[in-house]
Amino acid sequence: MNTRAAAASTLSTGRWQAATREAIACVTLGLRQALSVRAVLTSVLVWLIAALGWLVIFIVFREQVIHVAAVVGIVVFGGVLWLVGGGRTATTAVTMSHVTGIGLGLLIGWGAMALLYVVLVVGTARIAVELLLMPTIQRKTLKHYPELKDPGYRSGSDSAALSMRNTVGPWIGTFSGFIVCLFIPIIGGVAMFLLLSYMNVRSLINDAADDVATAEQVRHILVHSRLEMLVLGVMLTGMSLVPLLGMLAPWFTGGAVCHFVMRRLSAQRNRRP
Repeated sequence: MNTRAAAASTLSTGRWQAATREAIACVTLGLRQALSVRAVLTSVLVWLIAALGWLVIFIVFREQVIHVAAVVGIVVFGGVLWLVGGGRTATTAVTMSHVTGIGLGLLIGWGAMALLYVVLVVGTARIAVELLLMPTIQRKTLKHYPELKDPGYRSGSDSAALSMRNTVGPWIGTFSGFIVCLFIPIIGGVAMFLLLSYMNVRSLINDAADDVATAEQVRHILVHSRLEMLVLGVMLTGMSLVPLLGMLAPWFTGGAVCHFVMRRLSAQRNRRP
């Protein structure tokens, strides 16, 4: 029994090490691809447009933003006082807090609006990567894998049902997981970070494999490479938080995912009899 446990532990450790090595290789290739004049300018332009676009929207609708910030701050701060005060109503708690409490509530509200702004900017940049940059990044990456240009490699099932499953399935799972994480104290935040990091890679897999692999081949990657996708996602998310380096995130994220998919497809081809 102990021998089996030791063997399982060794196998698990080896799996993590292999996943980490693969993720590092893909990140390195993606980062190298992002260190070009075109990639740098494109990445900076994406961030600039997203940041200025949402800033203009927030300024145009500033009255509504101020109102929402005030409501959020009062509700959040009032809820905290209600819990601490042993069940007093949120309105009474905020009224009794006077200037200090209301000021803190507004600070919380503006903090929430700032967080919303950051989320909207990051989300917009992320959508731009998927819709605008991925075709270009994929073409540049494909030059390193000439064997995948062979039309004969796209053999296997390419049914509409399987394609739909590959596209819609993860979003349903992510939404369900996100809701569950909200109700899990302490570790819920960690679980949410891991889930979003995984989706940072998973949501680009179909674009990276577009016109290169069949739905069946994509499904093979998704089923057998979940750990690699998780480790790669955590690395890419961490890199995007690094000052200056994070400015290149739109390009090196797409590049890393494209290299990951094409390395997996090449491995599938090499295993063929």
